[in-house]
Amino acid sequence: MKKVIAIVLFGSIVCWGKEVVVVKGDTLWHLCKKHLGNPLKWPEIARFNKMKNPHLIYPKDKIIFPPHEKELDMIGRLEQGEVINLFGNVQIGGKVAVVSDKVSSYDEVTTGPCSKVEILFGSDGFIQLMPNTQIKMKGVEADNMLLLRLIKGRCSVAKTEERGVRVMTNSILETRGNALVSYSPQGITTVSIFEGKGVVMGKDRKIKISAGYGNLTDLDGIPQEPVLLLESPDLLFPEDGMITGNMKPKLSWSKTADAYIIEVANDPSFIPLVFEDFPTGEDLSWPLKEDLYFFRVASVDKNGIIGRFSEMKRFVVERRVGIKWENRPLYVEKPTRMYQKDDCTYISTDSILYFYPEYADNSVGKIRLNIDGREGFYKEPIRLKEGEHNLIYQAIDMLSEEASENSLFIIADGTPPYGTLAVSAPIENSFLKKDATFTITGKDNFSGVSRIQVGIGNEVFAYLKQAEFSLSAEGEYQITWRIEDNVGNISKDKLLSFALDKNGPEIELITNPELATYNKNYMLPDNATITLAASDKPAGVSAIFYQIDSGEFLRYNGSISIREQGLHIVKYKAIDKAGNETKEYSFSVFIQPMMHEYHK
Repeated sequence: MKKVIAIVLFGSIVCWGKEVVVVKGDTLWHLCKKHLGNPLKWPEIARFNKMKNPHLIYPKDKIIFPPHEKELDMIGRLEQGEVINLFGNVQIGGKVAVVSDKVSSYDEVTTGPCSKVEILFGSDGFIQLMPNTQIKMKGVEADNMLLLRLIKGRCSVAKTEERGVRVMTNSILETRGNALVSYSPQGITTVSIFEGKGVVMGKDRKIKISAGYGNLTDLDGIPQEPVLLLESPDLLFPEDGMITGNMKPKLSWSKTADAYIIEVANDPSFIPLVFEDFPTGEDLSWPLKEDLYFFRVASVDKNGIIGRFSEMKRFVVERRVGIKWENRPLYVEKPTRMYQKDDCTYISTDSILYFYPEYADNSVGKIRLNIDGREGFYKEPIRLKEGEHNLIYQAIDMLSEEASENSLFIIADGTPPYGTLAVSAPIENSFLKKDATFTITGKDNFSGVSRIQVGIGNEVFAYLKQAEFSLSAEGEYQITWRIEDNVGNISKDKLLSFALDKNGPEIELITNPELATYNKNYMLPDNATITLAASDKPAGVSAIFYQIDSGEFLRYNGSISIREQGLHIVKYKAIDKAGNETKEYSFSVFIQPMMHEYHK
């Protein structure tokens, strides 16, 4: 609501702070006389309302009379400024502003959220309007001081010693240096003088402020005593020049004040302004797109007086949305592998799939996962059932923007391989009677055979696809074998035990008493005994057979006695348990007691 100040002057009612609608027959001269009591004020009112031709006013035109007569008194010569930099929603006189636009006295300039504008007046007059700020230009005063009314927000002004600026809120700041003025909607003004000096005037009080000091004007328009500006905070994170994949980096600074102003921009001029915030003691995390950024912080004391901004730091946000996946065993004691063939990936059903960002410092917010047409978000490792699966995975960054999709065709294999063992010679009753070649052939229905492990005694041998080996040394054998597929599924151990025995037993003939020899003939007495002894490894002796003269072969069960004198022929042989038979041996002996006795 506008204030209406009524003053009796020369018998007329003077109305400052009023909007008048022109009716037929009105002139600016008569309206000034009627409402201000002074028709000679018409040039100031014309300039105040930016009239192109004050001699021509028409019905329904609106003419604004300022709230205070002192505003008209302050209006001096007109001056134009030029917009040299802006970003966001900036308007001049209600129209969208662009760089190189002119800003004249009596123009109203406003900025929206995260919007900034810089205006240059002449060669040394510089004004920067912060976000959510509104000013109204008032011209140039006689002592060369630029005038502006700060209606709301924050305004940074920079003037040389020769030329100053007057900023009007509920008080008036006159400064000939670098200053920041803030005017809240509640009607409190704060001033920070960074360079030069200033004077704050309000409600019959005048306060001088030196560089490095600030001031507050309360709701009643009374300026308070100057206070020392707070020191700039130290910026802790991100480090200067840092490149990060985190699109929500936590901005951190030394905490020494009650509140802060944080600015992040894409340019060291801090235009365009990406965002500003007013946190208290907490670090600040803000979503940022892939770009170069500049970051600075100013401390704010308990009265809202803003200190100097810190030295800026720059950092780069790099969008890193690469996703990796990994196959890990479900059971620690049962390792698994991954096998790639053409465009297909084979894994074990005893494995689990992990999806995670490619970089530790990444931009991934979440991972979308589609498995065989069922879509969701990855939350925990995945175990697939046996069979074919189509997987599509996609990163969604911290700003909810989608990365490109990646696909996987996976076959989960949970069935161990199987195989056959072939021997080139028969094994009968666990005995092999000759050199043999062993061939183990593996088969697998999914990922294929990776290797065949064969254990022979205490030695282990590994073969690819097919195992082939030969055995020729006699002995007892225990062969174990297993088949492993390409993803780590292993068949149960198979066992084959046998003895390789290629020769018959060794056999020995022993007489009691010992043989007597004459003219290469052997002689024994008629009471002599003949003993046959056989040995065999590894199979062992199965039986011994003998024949006396032309009789039948008999199974040897004990010693043999021959009583009948004369020449006798003893034939003998042995068979081992593998079925190997010795050759037939022959022994000729004379049963002659007298001759034996004589020649023994």
